Amino acid sequence: MAQTDSLLKRRFPAVTAAVFLVLFCGLLAVEWLFFRREAVRHAEETAQTMTEFLRRELENTFPLPTILEGLGDLELYEYFDHLIRDKLALLGLLRARIYSPDGTVLYATDARLVGRQIPEHEEVARASEGHTVSEVISQARFRSRYGLPAPTEYIESYIPLEERDAQGRHYVFEAYQDFVPVAAGYVRAFLLTGFSTAVLLAAAMVVLWRLHRRAQELESTVHALEQFLPICASCKKIRVEEEGKPQEWVSVEQYFEERQSVAFSHGLCDECLRKLYPDLADEILNREG
Repeated sequence: MAQTDSLLKRRFPAVTAAVFLVLFCGLLAVEWLFFRREAVRHAEETAQTMTEFLRRELENTFPLPTILEGLGDLELYEYFDHLIRDKLALLGLLRARIYSPDGTVLYATDARLVGRQIPEHEEVARASEGHTVSEVISQARFRSRYGLPAPTEYIESYIPLEERDAQGRHYVFEAYQDFVPVAAGYVRAFLLTGFSTAVLLAAAMVVLWRLHRRAQELESTVHALEQFLPICASCKKIRVEEEGKPQEWVSVEQYFEERQSVAFSHGLCDECLRKLYPDLADEILNREG
């Protein structure tokens, strides 16, 4: 047990550093997930604002249901495309698409996708059921899904429109935003929070280290005090005080033999030899010398 305690004391700095790193990395991970989610939420709100702009803009011209049903008409498509692009530039969105409830692309700023059905497009399926869906999509995943290059990471937001088909499923509006500028403000907040977290954890570790050092000093003091043995000034016996046992006086030999496993041999020092055997002392000391 004593060896284990000693080992823990020696390794305390390393353990403290390891705890600091684990806590810091864990908190950073939680903070990053939070800020990333906030960036996605911001992008989602921007996409929803886009749908509201469209609805208000079209109230007095072509109602949105009419446009959704008539996008096959080239003139109507061009009118709608011009309107979409103006709003995209205003809100800082990159691309937009509108899907029918069955997942067919009715409109896209990239006209190559119009009329296509994206296989296994779970986000469109969920949005057609009335759920708003947003996610960060990597360049590789974008290329795999759409067969088109992506210069950056995007945030995709799928917004269910109020318009529905005969089965009650929603048409779906999709908007793309560049993840980097959207997340930039949150990244700055993340870095600031990470720095603050590091400072607080470091201060806590310093306090903990000082408390540990203080505990070691107190332990050393107690240990030193325990080394003072109450010994009889006359017979030199040692007073033993143990919890649950009556006080007793034992010889020096008995004390150390029982506690330190020390075996004693006996002899006489020069002074005692001259005191006890004055006639023989010189002879014995000369012989030993």
